[in-house]
Amino acid sequence: MADVEGELMRMRRPAMVAIAGVIALTGAGCGLSVNEDGVSYSDEDGSGVKVDQDGVSAENSDGGVSVGEDGVDVEVGDTVNITSTGETTVDDCAGRMVNVASSDATVVLNGACGAVNVSGSGTTVHLAAADSVTLAGSDLTVYHSGEKPNVVDIGSGNEITSGGDATG
Repeated sequence: MADVEGELMRMRRPAMVAIAGVIALTGAGCGLSVNEDGVSYSDEDGSGVKVDQDGVSAENSDGGVSVGEDGVDVEVGDTVNITSTGETTVDDCAGRMVNVASSDATVVLNGACGAVNVSGSGTTVHLAAADSVTLAGSDLTVYHSGEKPNVVDIGSGNEITSGGDATG
């Protein structure tokens, strides 16, 4: 495992330097930061790219993508897509629809969600609130801290109950 992490770090450093060089050449009116924490670039409207110890993230006015140890989190407009295996992911719903496709993971969704669709197996989802929840998989557990949402369960061994760790 240490060899893999070392190789990733050796690969990441030249990539960060190359990204910084390209970004530096791209234009005026933009923000560029290069320091021991990583490289980040943003333009006037807040769109940008960041590479640091947590992974890679990019966003613009339409949404964003982050890739790190916790899996993949993609935000596009009013939809959040979370894909993870065996990790914990925390996100803020902010009224958006959420799609979770995970196995043996924990997902915490703070704030009020629109529709929440959960697929996979062995995943636990903590909701503060949601309009509806669709479960398509097996051994999925959903906790809700607010009112019980409308539930459609087309899987097996799934459970939805009050409680959990989500706030908001």
